[in-house]
Amino acid sequence: MDHPVDIDAAGALSFGLADELAPGEGAPHVHARHQLLYASAGTLTLHVSDSTWLLPPLRAAVLAAGTEHVVDVVGHASLRTTYLHPSLVPWAPPACAVFTVDALASAMLQAAPRFGPEDDSPAGHAFFAALAHLAEDWVARPLPLRLPRATTPDLARALRWTRAHLAEPIRVADAASVAGISPRTFARRMQTEALLPWQRYLQLARVLRAMELLADADVSVTEVALDVGYTSLPTFSRVFAAVAGSNPSTWRQTLR
Repeated sequence: MDHPVDIDAAGALSFGLADELAPGEGAPHVHARHQLLYASAGTLTLHVSDSTWLLPPLRAAVLAAGTEHVVDVVGHASLRTTYLHPSLVPWAPPACAVFTVDALASAMLQAAPRFGPEDDSPAGHAFFAALAHLAEDWVARPLPLRLPRATTPDLARALRWTRAHLAEPIRVADAASVAGISPRTFARRMQTEALLPWQRYLQLARVLRAMELLADADVSVTEVALDVGYTSLPTFSRVFAAVAGSNPSTWRQTLR
């Protein structure tokens, strides 16, 4: 994302920015302030250290100051970013976490750009002080919208292959073959590098991909289920709800 101002050189301690983003991949960058990222429309993917996070509509992410990250845009997105000076935040933000945006959070995150990078007014100070305190409560209930990233090339290759074949009835032995190691070694490496079994990784990857597909109103829930490898709609709905907190149809209505 390119901004007309130098974020870290801004005169205001805390401020908000609004961006209309085209699809594309970002570059690694770091900010000296904590960030709250809210896509009021569209879907973002955040790459942070050893994890990839999905940021769909009506969800927001917190990024701690000093956290290197990459923001990729899936389709057109309307982004509202709040930059909070660490002196204003009396709690320790995680490196990255995604949380649900309720009506109050949505109103405040969308209003934040009213106080821009050079607006150091008392009203702005009061606004961001309130926002910082509220955000502590919002972030306390993070969502499991995270995929771990491998730290070695062979496992990374297997996980990329897994994400590229979500619609197929793939097995752990297939992924191990792509990595060039035995299934037993592959299972051990998944636990040590990704910190979860491959089957759980596959399940999460399928649900996160389904969340992106459900944003397209022209695609039915059944089509989405098939596109991510589920031939049983009840099974897909059950697995989706276990991760997202609601069934696919309710999730889609929320996006609208």
